[in-house]
Amino acid sequence: MSVFVPFAVKCDAAMTQLGWIDYLNLLPMLHELRAAYGDELTMTSGHPTHVNALLAAGEVALAPCSSALLAFSPSVEVAVPIGIASFGTVRSVYLGLAQPNPALETAIERRQSRLRQWFMTREGFSPCEAPALAAGVTTHADTTFADDALEQGSPPVLSLTPASAASATLARIFCRLWFGAPAPEAGLADASTHTEHPRLELLIGDVALQERSRFSRIFDLGEMWREATGLPFVFAVWQKNRASKADGRLQDAVMYAAARADLFMKLHPTKYLPSPVPCDTQGMPFDLAEYWGGLSYVLGRHHLAGLALYLSLIEHLGLGKSPVAHTLERLQLASVTRVDQEQAAHHPLG
Repeated sequence: MSVFVPFAVKCDAAMTQLGWIDYLNLLPMLHELRAAYGDELTMTSGHPTHVNALLAAGEVALAPCSSALLAFSPSVEVAVPIGIASFGTVRSVYLGLAQPNPALETAIERRQSRLRQWFMTREGFSPCEAPALAAGVTTHADTTFADDALEQGSPPVLSLTPASAASATLARIFCRLWFGAPAPEAGLADASTHTEHPRLELLIGDVALQERSRFSRIFDLGEMWREATGLPFVFAVWQKNRASKADGRLQDAVMYAAARADLFMKLHPTKYLPSPVPCDTQGMPFDLAEYWGGLSYVLGRHHLAGLALYLSLIEHLGLGKSPVAHTLERLQLASVTRVDQEQAAHHPLG
């Protein structure tokens, strides 16, 4: 198999700055950007929701923003088909159950299986078909689970981190599909409310890697999405502000760094390892090679289909604030382009 690794594009002082998230999931890409461009690129860092706000306000030109931002802000759009995605276990985004609850765990497993059975007959859809699937699976869940009452009588409490947009919205989607109604919500630090109900805690990023050992059961949201839909989940995608004129060379720089990092974090992850390697709360070093091996930066047509379905579910369930039709059209065009590229790669002589 041949692999194309692009050459770095030249940047200059006119290039505007990037928004950035200082999580380990972007460390390989940061390494490649710094190796190629050094101080030519400037970055403003923060947690995901902070970077989302920077881009929506036009304070940065380009950023790896929460995929949910496309359904929340009319001022942003997909810049390039680059992001942070997983096809299965992501490890750093999950719902944690601190105390065993066999009834709840079994109920979630059962409902996940039924969602998967529904999606298995609808594989291979395009982004433009995602709204119909979002409506269909919601109706299926409401109908199928209507007589499947939870033993505790109501959904568990959903404890959300304010640092997350895509993951928090995905957790709300799952709770709506699993339980037929929005789950009561509380902050991660607010343990004094809804104490009579089991609690699912949403953790993301490096903190999620650190604290895995304190939960008796983890529902990895990347794996739950793949298990239900058969698709990758796109947690973040590189976006631009519609009103800004982001330099095309800036987008080329992002694509260059992403392509290299996507390849080498799987083949030679040791080049990206920090020193010292961070540890979890038990003192065990993170297995960053395994972690990066489950991630993708370059988004293919299956990633775009998963992103389209996610955005359509946000809109159908009334969780967003901005229509997604324009974004779905762009994803459809990008998906067609990806199909053409894949076919050309398999048949280089035409």
